Amino acid sequence: MAREFEVRILITLDSEDFDSRVILNKNVEYPFSKVYKDRFHITNQQIEITALRSQKVDIDSIFSNYNSALNKQVTKALTYYYCSVCAPIKIRQIQISQSNIRNKGKFTPIKKIIGHKDIYQIIEKNSSLVDLCKIKSNELEAILNEDSKGHAILIATTHLIKACCLSNPFDKFDKLWRSFNALYKCLAQKTKDSECLIHLRKHMDANNALYPLSQGLISSTQSNEIRDNIRWIAMIHNDFPTEKQAEAFKGFVLQIKDSRFISIVNDALSVRKTHLINRGFWNQVENHIKINLASPKKYDTDVVAILCLRYMYFVRNKSFHAEKLDSSFNIVANNKEEKELIWLCKILKFLIIDVINFNSKF
Repeated sequence: MAREFEVRILITLDSEDFDSRVILNKNVEYPFSKVYKDRFHITNQQIEITALRSQKVDIDSIFSNYNSALNKQVTKALTYYYCSVCAPIKIRQIQISQSNIRNKGKFTPIKKIIGHKDIYQIIEKNSSLVDLCKIKSNELEAILNEDSKGHAILIATTHLIKACCLSNPFDKFDKLWRSFNALYKCLAQKTKDSECLIHLRKHMDANNALYPLSQGLISSTQSNEIRDNIRWIAMIHNDFPTEKQAEAFKGFVLQIKDSRFISIVNDALSVRKTHLINRGFWNQVENHIKINLASPKKYDTDVVAILCLRYMYFVRNKSFHAEKLDSSFNIVANNKEEKELIWLCKILKFLIIDVINFNSKF
């Protein structure tokens, strides 16, 4: 069917740069079409999307209908923009126009302008987006594709951007975990969180060179800093509550090789010593700890995996399943829970970016 209706969406941004710089100029796939593409022309000052359609488009519904194809294209463009400029630049104006390129005389061009006051801004002026520049541009282009992976990366990246805009550490952690959730399910091609996290742990062990940001962040961290920023014993009580979980706890400890975490495990081992003895696992666990303490080594993958895949999953579940009081009732600033999440969020954010940066490999 002939594509006779041309829709142009022009998003003007409050960039302070005087010189225009092209960020992306590309034909981009759009939903519900396997053949036709829309044109994206993105600079540091504006975003222009040109779309050809076979039928007249209701331009009033482009943004009011969350599932519209053009709305998703705008989301892709804005996501790509913010991950490229890495700065909190607000949207000044949106202009939408439509014309008939085949029967110009029989169709009156339509134009709609959405002003600054009617726009919900994605970011705020004080948002810190600088870490988004760590995303590789060639890997970022996955968000432009109309496939399951492109959709997952787009979801993950939108939540990542919003996390960078939030100052409240509890809200930030929630956004980061949603981003992470989309990524590890896409990587593992599974639906159960536990299966996905096991898959990711194996991937991290086998491909530690693919995780430079998260490992680099944790490399200089000492055991006392880790211990001070997490509730290790609380997690042990939660994840391995009875003697029935003694074998699972043994397996968990035997997987750890990093001496920083071995030290933390050793200091708290007494809380599950009886369970291990009763099930006949004590000597094996004790020997593993002694050997690794006698010859201390750093395994940054260990630390990142334990913190992000095990400990943060515990933190996430306590909140998601309403097993703790609402954190907003901590009425004193800089409380221990808040400090914990601020510390954890930085690590999780870098792990998310690591995974985005090798998405072409899965």
